Amino acid sequence: MSRSISGHAITLDAGNYSATILTVGAALGSLTYNGYDLILPSPVDKLSDAYLGKTLVPWPNRIAGGRYSWDGRTHHLPVNDISTNAALHGLACWDEWQVADTSTNEVTLTIFVAPRPGYEWPLECTASFRLDPKEGLRVTIESVNIGTEPAPYGVASHPYICLAGEPADNYVLTLPAELTYTMDENQTPIATVPAGERDADFRSARRIAGSVLDHAFTGLPDGEWTITVSEPESGRGVELISDARYAQVYSADGIGRIALAVEPMSCAPNAFNSGDGLVTLAPGEGHHFEYTLRALS
Repeated sequence: MSRSISGHAITLDAGNYSATILTVGAALGSLTYNGYDLILPSPVDKLSDAYLGKTLVPWPNRIAGGRYSWDGRTHHLPVNDISTNAALHGLACWDEWQVADTSTNEVTLTIFVAPRPGYEWPLECTASFRLDPKEGLRVTIESVNIGTEPAPYGVASHPYICLAGEPADNYVLTLPAELTYTMDENQTPIATVPAGERDADFRSARRIAGSVLDHAFTGLPDGEWTITVSEPESGRGVELISDARYAQVYSADGIGRIALAVEPMSCAPNAFNSGDGLVTLAPGEGHHFEYTLRALS
């Protein structure tokens, strides 16, 4: 395997599916079915735009001001999203994960998240990608606190669904979430409200059209749920299946509305401050997170 600025690119195949996994950021670089894209491909030879396909640990989304309190102490993280004055998307997006195991249809990557100012707890994280000819791609992310003190933790993944080269406006979205968050000017959650109050109720399938989406959702069904994105003209579509309690949906306005980010999350944005869905990992404790992407049959 040759290395590029995205690390190593590992190709997986199973039936009509093919995927590329990038070791920098444990990123889903591509996913195709019968030769057409299910996600927006991430170029391997240039810096990835908009966190395409990245694994987000030990927190997803934003920590407002890069500041939070834990166990009676205030911690400060570097603010890397200047427009919203936030620490965005964790610590492992731009580091190279190591290949622990690989086969024709599966790869497992690992990383040691070292303690540092702002996040002082050591984690061992594993991201596994498995292609199945019927079930599609299953992504599993597991983290273990290998330190001696409880650690705050959250996780998500950042795939952008892309269908038939059509813009997000032409997609039909079904999202079984009852609630969304109102946000301040820095995309920090204020409160949950019925999704319809923000014109974001997609429990019945409807076209995205001109809707500008950068919404965090909750109020999802217990157990597994499915988000469906389809493109009527081509008949193509993608299902994302998870049991996570939160999801972010973004109409990719920053990159020309050429895809739709659908991000299952273990916690809400700014959970390190609000506690909304935040996981406390005890010493030696692990956390399991997974989701599946597959083509609509």
